[in-house]
Amino acid sequence: MKFELTKELADQVIYGMEDQEHDYYVDVQRAEVIPEHEIDEDDEMRYVLIPEWRSVDGYNLMERFLQQLRNPIYREELRLILASGHRVFRRFKDTVKQQPEIERLWYNFKDREMHRLVYEWYNDLRETWGLDPVEPDYNETEDLVQVDFQVREVIPGELPELRELDRQGFSEMLVDSSPEYREQLYRRRRASLPAPTDPESRVLCAFTAGGDRAGFLWAVEYPELRLALVVQLRVEPEFRGLGVAGVLLERYNRAAYEAGLVELEIELAGSARGMGDALSRHGFEPVSETFVLDLDRWGREELRD
Repeated sequence: MKFELTKELADQVIYGMEDQEHDYYVDVQRAEVIPEHEIDEDDEMRYVLIPEWRSVDGYNLMERFLQQLRNPIYREELRLILASGHRVFRRFKDTVKQQPEIERLWYNFKDREMHRLVYEWYNDLRETWGLDPVEPDYNETEDLVQVDFQVREVIPGELPELRELDRQGFSEMLVDSSPEYREQLYRRRRASLPAPTDPESRVLCAFTAGGDRAGFLWAVEYPELRLALVVQLRVEPEFRGLGVAGVLLERYNRAAYEAGLVELEIELAGSARGMGDALSRHGFEPVSETFVLDLDRWGREELRD
């Protein structure tokens, strides 16, 4: 017996799948999911068993989530939970709940995957009915994490630790270099720039709904050249991989454009070079590349004789 899979019915199917203590069926006549004990045994043809969902399926779903989670801190913490084999589901849920943005990512991912499985099951049924497969008749849940971050321009007094945060961000990019080299290079790179408190500087911060700072962007603007330079774009470790950098950059792009600037530069060094692909998606194009030779290592290897 045929039936139409509406979003409401798909949600009921998912609810029944996750209750692994009971069996559930689609009552085709009533277009709803019911537990096995409500089946009318005199009319069994009107019922369709919903897809099976086992504990191992839930575990595999969490593993797939980790494969696409870019936040390094929570990815590692959740990986260790899965590897432990101890109260995995409860600990996984409690951990993602610690960070609302990660929690939203998880539930969006889970919702998409569960609905995909339900539609695969439904289309298998349609094939037995001699009907073509169908796509969901509603928009799939989108990743809404970015809208949870509020971005606004801040005055120097609101971020008194900006200089130290900038230094920290610079050091993170060159983590494989010696502290002495990082400090020397940092001083040299910042010597010719205005201070964050100068009028040429513009600082944007991203905040969570709870008011925590998730990241910041510091740019220096040269109106006479119609040029801006992004000096620092740093996201706090616990918020990395959630789109914060992209939100900050998009907001600054708009501010710079509205200020009449025509070119925006951002220099990538060390580990930050991995941002190249992301910047390309925002319309940036590479114009130069810097090469560095470790003379101390070169001397040890080439002049050792």
